[in-house]
Amino acid sequence: MTDTVDQGHIVPDESQAGRGIRSASIEGRGAPFALWFRELDGRGLDPRLADVYLVASLLFWMTGGGAVHVHGAVSRALLSNLDEWQAALHSWLPDRYLPVAITADEVVDIVPLPSAPAISAYSGGMDATFTAIRHARRLAGWRTEELRALLMVHGFDISLGREAEFLGARERARRSAAELGLELRGVATNFRDLDQKWELAHGLGLAAVLQLFSPEFGVGLIASGASYPRLAMPWGSNPITDPLLSSGTMRIIHDGAAMSRTEKARIVATEPLLLGQLRVCWQGEELSHNCGRCEKCTRTYWALHIAGARDPACFDGPSTVRPVDVRMSAATMQVWKAMLPHAVHGGDDEAVRYISAVLRYQRVRAALRRVAPLRGIAVQWRRRPGLGRRLFS
Repeated sequence: MTDTVDQGHIVPDESQAGRGIRSASIEGRGAPFALWFRELDGRGLDPRLADVYLVASLLFWMTGGGAVHVHGAVSRALLSNLDEWQAALHSWLPDRYLPVAITADEVVDIVPLPSAPAISAYSGGMDATFTAIRHARRLAGWRTEELRALLMVHGFDISLGREAEFLGARERARRSAAELGLELRGVATNFRDLDQKWELAHGLGLAAVLQLFSPEFGVGLIASGASYPRLAMPWGSNPITDPLLSSGTMRIIHDGAAMSRTEKARIVATEPLLLGQLRVCWQGEELSHNCGRCEKCTRTYWALHIAGARDPACFDGPSTVRPVDVRMSAATMQVWKAMLPHAVHGGDDEAVRYISAVLRYQRVRAALRRVAPLRGIAVQWRRRPGLGRRLFS
């Protein structure tokens, strides 16, 4: 295909779809990129629609704007939704991402079956486990979906080169799925090698791998991260844009945003086997287990503590991380803040003391960061007596 700045091409190769491998050449900026997805149990995948490739590469195309043509069939519902998805991201980051005009060899009019079963993206973490329990145990009221399977992805939080760790994590997920009466599916992909910012693209990646399993499944569940009161835009997966990744064969649902992390922990704590298989760590040396030392492990430990799960089996023992050693971003600090009222109302004095100390040290660090530039000016002022005269003359 012609490689130009303004026109990109998505060229599917479905020659191995019957063996569970789907791929496409992403052409248009620099060297072509061979994007692929592989079903880990060798099941055949339906190759009729190219929706999955368009969803997976959308942020890549928006980096330069222009147009992209899909050399295959795309559902009309997806094209309509992606126009709005692009409009949302462009409104949040107008200088970084530009809407692209999308065309396809064929536009297909099709809608998901209203009673189609669901498949849920599953990492083994708190949010994904809550969503699995919520639907498998039919706890979501009228929003309950007929969940039949969980989907684990190799190449997202565990890189493709860490095969043994993924197999360990997958075995933990298999035990959780079996406890809930669900099937575990698996996919490997090089999605993260495509030049896209993960913090903004992970929702696209999750929707793409879920779309691989349509029309067998008509609903794809993506567990929420932040709750409604804690939403911070833009973020790659959220209740505004995730549903806009729905296609003609699969409805994408962003699930659980009405619940805080601590409220989710209370539900997970009622399932001892799933609690023991919980895997939240992404910073440890062995990603099939929880290191118990990183910020996310520490935060999860105390969320479960507040929920009444003392010394949960997913960790090797009680947390020994000192409050002063917990480092976090400003966004993560909001999650810790949200945990504190739950600890207070639940009468968990140990958690109240710990979380209060964590937040106090975090505020001190933030204050020091603000003061640091002023300290630099003061040093220069002392070293160069004439600086003040020049600044205020």
